[in-house]
Amino acid sequence: MQNKLVKKVMVTTIAVTASISMFASSALAATSFSDIEEGQSHYDSITALASAGIIQGYPDGTYGTNAELQRRHGAVLYQLSLNLPVPSDFGSVLQQYYSDVDETMDYADKIAAVTPSIFSGAGGKFMPIKNMTREQMATTMVKALDLQDNGNSVDVNLANVDASHKDNVKIFAQYGITNQLDDFRPKEAVKRGQFATFLQKSLLAATPHSVTVNEGLTIFDRVVEVTLDVSEPESYKVYVDGEELAYKSGKYVGVVNVTSEEEVNKSLVIIKK
Repeated sequence: MQNKLVKKVMVTTIAVTASISMFASSALAATSFSDIEEGQSHYDSITALASAGIIQGYPDGTYGTNAELQRRHGAVLYQLSLNLPVPSDFGSVLQQYYSDVDETMDYADKIAAVTPSIFSGAGGKFMPIKNMTREQMATTMVKALDLQDNGNSVDVNLANVDASHKDNVKIFAQYGITNQLDDFRPKEAVKRGQFATFLQKSLLAATPHSVTVNEGLTIFDRVVEVTLDVSEPESYKVYVDGEELAYKSGKYVGVVNVTSEEEVNKSLVIIKK
């Protein structure tokens, strides 16, 4: 997606006229990968998270959409998406919890950042290169984003889900994060593309928000307003279509190349600063 020039637009609302200028950063331009195309499963979430700087592909230009996600890579994605601080003594944290990870290993600092709030290992091991199962992903994601049972009744099959993960798979179903209600395939390794979709949906579920789309200067541009129903809304970053929106008068506002609210939701990413 091409970088955008400075755009100025006058928007008339019920009680106020706002003048908005948006600058696109080349670092935030939507990232494309050679192994996934628009219209394919997970394309929207992969592109949205890449534009927000949360995920990256491989040096050969691929994302590895269908590759299985290792636990260490899951730790990296949680640390980046939640902006979790790395402990200054991360080596000591690792030594306290794991016998198979030390501070010299790849992503050791990221693993420490998500320990023990999201991961705590099993039997004193983190198992960094072991693939993450779908039910493990559900539990770690629910913990990472503090998603709570919202009381919604949902008909989801939990018979083949391990007891320690049942509640979290149910929460996924309650929020519409998964539509695999007949069989969540809990023991399968989660794929990198699947993880991206689950993560984007979970980030949105964790942050109550509303979207308004107003007319722009052209048939392709729209003025998008995103309002967050949270305390300290200014402490977030909001991206739509690869653009970081500006925080103005209690809302995140920007001019983006979308034509509908549906398109906004496909590329919307909300993360804490």
